[in-house]
Amino acid sequence: MRLVIGERQNGSIENITDIDRWSIQLTQRGALKVSLSALTSDSGNDYLYMVLHDAYDSVIIREALVINKFCIVLDSGNYSLGVTAFDWKSDSFNDSIYNFPEKYQLSTSLDITVTSVNCNTKKLTSKEEWTIEDYGIRALHRAGIDGRGVNIAVVDSGMEIGHEDLRDTHKPGFSWNYLDNTDDPSFLGAGEPIFVGHGTSVAGIIAASSTNNIGVTGVAGRSSWYGYNLDEMPTDDNEADSMTRNHNLTDISSNSWGPTDTGHFHQTPLIWDRAIELGLTSGSNGKGISYVWAGGNGGDTGDSSSYDGYTSFYGVISVCAVTEHRQVARYSEPGANQWVCGPASDLGSAPRRTRRITTTDLTGSFGYNTGLHEVDYDNPNYTDSFGGTSASAPFVSGVVALIRQVNSNLTWRDVKLILAQTSDMDVVSDVIPGAAVYDPSIPGSAGNYSFHYHYGFGIVNVTRAVAAAQQWQLLPRPMKKERFTQAVDIEIPGQSNVTGLAPRTLSSNITVNSSDISFIEYVEITVSISHNATGNLDISLRSPTGQISKLANHRTCPTSQSPDDCGSLERFRFGSALHIGEQANGTWHLEIADVKEPDTGRLRQW
Repeated sequence: MRLVIGERQNGSIENITDIDRWSIQLTQRGALKVSLSALTSDSGNDYLYMVLHDAYDSVIIREALVINKFCIVLDSGNYSLGVTAFDWKSDSFNDSIYNFPEKYQLSTSLDITVTSVNCNTKKLTSKEEWTIEDYGIRALHRAGIDGRGVNIAVVDSGMEIGHEDLRDTHKPGFSWNYLDNTDDPSFLGAGEPIFVGHGTSVAGIIAASSTNNIGVTGVAGRSSWYGYNLDEMPTDDNEADSMTRNHNLTDISSNSWGPTDTGHFHQTPLIWDRAIELGLTSGSNGKGISYVWAGGNGGDTGDSSSYDGYTSFYGVISVCAVTEHRQVARYSEPGANQWVCGPASDLGSAPRRTRRITTTDLTGSFGYNTGLHEVDYDNPNYTDSFGGTSASAPFVSGVVALIRQVNSNLTWRDVKLILAQTSDMDVVSDVIPGAAVYDPSIPGSAGNYSFHYHYGFGIVNVTRAVAAAQQWQLLPRPMKKERFTQAVDIEIPGQSNVTGLAPRTLSSNITVNSSDISFIEYVEITVSISHNATGNLDISLRSPTGQISKLANHRTCPTSQSPDDCGSLERFRFGSALHIGEQANGTWHLEIADVKEPDTGRLRQW
């Protein structure tokens, strides 16, 4: 088939192995613009793939983005465009999202006035940095509150430490490359440069220089940062190492990585648990590292941050995402463990799509800003295409740097409570009122905590958090930790076969007496449950005050051999922030209901 420039032409993919081949003849050099759009509603062809080849059948572009459009400057000559349901990037496909035949339309044009390599024309200005403007960061920087003196470890994929907007704030000699055991995570090994921009974009949100008058501004634009490319080799040992490397020096560890968002229960390696305990007790010169974590992007598919052992750990600040309109992003995962939300974007299509995050990108045409989509900046060293909780987490990491700058005596525990007490709860419905706040003398604080499964304690209020940090009454040290265990071995009743009857609920109790904890900071709930369909279970914790933490909801996990099998609950650790400020004494109830099939399991211990 021949693709005629300037015309709209229709095609159809008949099955998972079908490929449409379109020939293209260009008589002049210029910017070839191609877009693919759906012809049927609820179609899977938002996920069709375009592959552009030159005359020698070499691949020029593999376009697998949902926006399905590209712009590229080409010389005159013969080319071909393939359209397929096959994912050329991963050599795989997911036929569950398609409804064959998949009908589509191609639109093309050639702009002979554009002859440079990059098709993008948008200029990067300070107005594009809406998070820096809307959250009061620039005003704080003018007051000298810019993260100076604070050290931040960025744990991610490879990072370009020599980037023009990151090299001034990078701390030489402290980064680490797990691939070649050097202090430069800019390379994949053997001198091969990185080509994924994720880590570089994360670092830019935190620490892009605020004083060099180029590029973008980091939330903590005068902090010192270093990066560990854990995501390039994520072994258990490396995970542990990335939590403790340079721990005496490190004040904040920013983590935009974790398990895949499939709805499964993901437990952490024991070596990671021990490592992060070391960071909390000995890091940051004894004040403890503030571990900030992306809360997950599986919210629109039923995943919960509660199922992630990393974000549910008591010493972690789990971060959700809100859009420029201060509404929770549809992908942001809810959870009883969520602590605070930071700004990101909505990754959906119009009309829900919102502005994304402006930050650093790999130098040149690698990374997110490849110059192929006409929606990014004309300077390829920066991008406005970043988002997800991978963006909201480093924003909060930068805020924590400002907090720790203005009060260097704060511990990691103080930082968590400052965020919980000063964040904005913009929503009204489904907000859970809680106990009295730790320090009611802080100006602007509500008398009691408010919690929401999607927002945690709310949207971070940077100005209020910094002001609170300056007059914060430090928490008593050391932290009190008490553990209560109940070995039970009780059957979890299956769902009744009688239509209309509510699921039967198992309730197991632990009564706490004579505890010294009068102000709970966090509750961890470790359960041992044997069940062959863990996705069928609703699990909750009820405190002595009647406050209920929903820990797990029934769901399906399609990637499992059995959709109802969502992973092991053997010694699985949940976490809950809801009970902050409560007392420990009284009777706590663990409640479990099997809401689907009339099968059974057993609660062994909790």
